[in-house]
Amino acid sequence: TVIKQEEQQLIFIRLYNITSEKKFQILQKEFVSNASHELRTPISAIQGYCETLLGVGKNDPSIRNKFLKTIQKETLRMRALVNDMLSLFKIERFEHEVPDTSFDIKFLFEDLEQIYNDNNKQKLISFTKLKTATYTSGSYEEIRQVMTNLIENATKYGSSEKSIEVKYKKSDRYHELQVKDYGPGIHRKDIPFLTNRFYRVSSTRDKNTSSTGLGLAIVKHILKRHNAQLKIVSEIGKGSIFSVCMPNNVV
Repeated sequence: TVIKQEEQQLIFIRLYNITSEKKFQILQKEFVSNASHELRTPISAIQGYCETLLGVGKNDPSIRNKFLKTIQKETLRMRALVNDMLSLFKIERFEHEVPDTSFDIKFLFEDLEQIYNDNNKQKLISFTKLKTATYTSGSYEEIRQVMTNLIENATKYGSSEKSIEVKYKKSDRYHELQVKDYGPGIHRKDIPFLTNRFYRVSSTRDKNTSSTGLGLAIVKHILKRHNAQLKIVSEIGKGSIFSVCMPNNVV
């Protein structure tokens, strides 16, 4: 912008920081690309089953029941996928904004124990019993989502005769929330890529078709927002430990 003032020319230069806007545009493009790619398979499957039901399977009760169950399964898978993608999209937008709240880890563990043991008659998940309230900075709902994702993964992929263990440890610097299973374990070469969205490992873990492939990506971005870390230790045939290490501080 050039302004003339009493025979002098004054030049004003305006600078705009559009980093956030550009990042949001990139996230939008990635979301649309990932959604279209991941939804293509279940949509095609549903279309194929519907065409069969409207054609040769129209008057066959056995085919109709079988295909309707499959359509229901694929629909639930799409809903879970869309919900996880929306959750990831939302978290990525705000991952650089550190939460300004605190929560009680003791209450979190009691909440999780009630949820899982009420729905699990065999009680295959054991929880550390915290004796006193233990507060740390962070969003209760987001860390609850992290722990839920890790516990769900352990029940899907790390099931064994031994109970899954949800533990708590504290050091001078960190609160450590652990989910330990005694399942088949994860190969060392796969561990660095587990938090990548839609990453599939070539083991028994990829046989579970109900997984959206986004759970650990969501965990990674939530923990980044909390200045926390996810540590993964695993050994084939002996199980895995997923540890959430949160800074030991309270806002």
